[in-house]
Amino acid sequence: MKYFFVPCFLILLAVPLLSLAAGEGMWVTSQGSKLKSGQGMSASTIEVVPVGSKVQILGKQGRWYKIKVPSGNRGWMYQGRLSRNRPLTESESGEGSDMFGSLTGSKIEARQADTSRSIRGLSPETEAYANKQQTPKKYREALDQVIERKVSNRELTRFLRKGKIGEYAN
Repeated sequence: MKYFFVPCFLILLAVPLLSLAAGEGMWVTSQGSKLKSGQGMSASTIEVVPVGSKVQILGKQGRWYKIKVPSGNRGWMYQGRLSRNRPLTESESGEGSDMFGSLTGSKIEARQADTSRSIRGLSPETEAYANKQQTPKKYREALDQVIERKVSNRELTRFLRKGKIGEYAN
């Protein structure tokens, strides 16, 4: 019986390594994604890679992928900037460029919610649900404040750096 588990265990270990060795692709999903010369934000930037670029995975260490980008350059990129799913283009998603436009996997249509609310902050479906649940007005107003808040890329970067979050974590 133990002779059965050893090969199975080895196969489970080999599958991720084989996918890396095969040079599987991933997609850049965040604006301002930087190809770095080393792991960490203090490493020099080789180039900024556009959203939607398919990159080849060469390896992974911790939270950083070693990649090859379409220009042929090789370097490192933080895992939070990459996805196995191709991001939708602006025309496919109906999104403009906003802070949440490059998030993948979400079923929330932020632009639609922003423009079609009948009560500030709520889509028609959410409004109906809130009415049914008798959601207090103060919660609706709080949601409205959150939706109206605009954060620049510079403010977001400063927040991530100061909080040592994501690629700025040590």
